[in-house]
Amino acid sequence: MAITIIGTPQVGNANNGGAVTLTFSTTPSQNDYTVVVVGSPAETPADCSMTTTGYTRLAYHTGAAAANPSIALFYKKQGASPDATAVTVADGGSGTDTSAIGFVLRGVDTSTPSDQTPTSAGETTGEDPNPASITTLTDGACVIIAALMTVVKDTSITTPSGYTTYSQVGDDTYDHTLAAAYKVCGAAGVEEPAAWTTWGSGLWYAITVAFRPITSTTVSAVANSLASSITISSKEVKVPLNIPVQEDITYV
Repeated sequence: MAITIIGTPQVGNANNGGAVTLTFSTTPSQNDYTVVVVGSPAETPADCSMTTTGYTRLAYHTGAAAANPSIALFYKKQGASPDATAVTVADGGSGTDTSAIGFVLRGVDTSTPSDQTPTSAGETTGEDPNPASITTLTDGACVIIAALMTVVKDTSITTPSGYTTYSQVGDDTYDHTLAAAYKVCGAAGVEEPAAWTTWGSGLWYAITVAFRPITSTTVSAVANSLASSITISSKEVKVPLNIPVQEDITYV
């Protein structure tokens, strides 16, 4: 089963240390995965976190000082009552923004959602953040790259080739630009994302993650698990055959 993006990814920003609420354009279904990328240029080291419960932090970086980029990526497998929203915040101080980007993924392996250990690039100062490569282990993995650049508020960045990008800028004590992009890959192997371009110069950090799709092996394992739980009794069952017999039959 191929991984698909459900609805339109959402972006949001909150000033003065506030929380960001993302409302998904299409409410997730049970077993969909919601993925939220959070970023902030902190007045003090910012710990990006989810207010909405049930999320797992897959990759993150905490900036060491004021105006350094802090970024994190979280995921959650949705249950029988899926979330319509996701709320997140970075505790970097009352003078800084929190930005967030949210995706809904369908077709992710429900037992092992992460296909590979996340990779990262930065912190470094320069133009055009260039995410690190990642080696996917499963055909059809969905790679998500994300980057935060501080001191630069850039609304005209260009998407890396083969990816679909969403971005959000913040305008507070320290300006910033948060971007996240996704790509559903083909055969497993090294995925080398290109850099974003036409992005001004600043201090940036980037992360790269891969989500594993449901495969035929996964489906077979579930089927085998179900089969092993079925018990068939070998006891003899006697069924009375009290069936009336029609003795007078006329053939025409």
